[in-house]
Amino acid sequence: MLPFQLPSCRINRILTVIIDEWGLPSVALWRIVNCEGINMSKITLTITEGDLQGLEYIFAERTTCIIGRAQDCQIKIPDDEQHRSISRYHCLLDINPPNIRVRDFGSKNGTYLNGEKIGQRQKDQTPEEAAGITFPEHDLKAGDIIKVGKAIFQVSIDIPTETILFKGG
Repeated sequence: MLPFQLPSCRINRILTVIIDEWGLPSVALWRIVNCEGINMSKITLTITEGDLQGLEYIFAERTTCIIGRAQDCQIKIPDDEQHRSISRYHCLLDINPPNIRVRDFGSKNGTYLNGEKIGQRQKDQTPEEAAGITFPEHDLKAGDIIKVGKAIFQVSIDIPTETILFKGG
């Protein structure tokens, strides 16, 4: 039994070490995994190609995130000639580590997941008309590639196990 309380965790006892003169362990090592209510995962989006290459966006908490050229986008792409193929509000990421989903927002040039187009408004539709359409969401996994204009994002999902060292018997 742990000397502290964790909500809804699966706990694996890994090792008990250092036995004192009374035969009691003075240090025990535990690995805590799959804790509900304690977020230990993170999502990293890395731009892997183009002039924005190397930029990383790290998410460790539940959030929604819009990629686009508008000032209020959480992942703001420069509003310049090189990035005109990216809509002001291009796509939505629904992030709840370790889960992440993507949905096109009716962009002019589409959003691609692993080379496959997952959404785009029709050529004759305005952005306002496309905003009334709900495009399907797609679950992402580690290694997936999201292409928005010339910006290519690679998805990384980190699900660490937490190691806690405590003293006591």
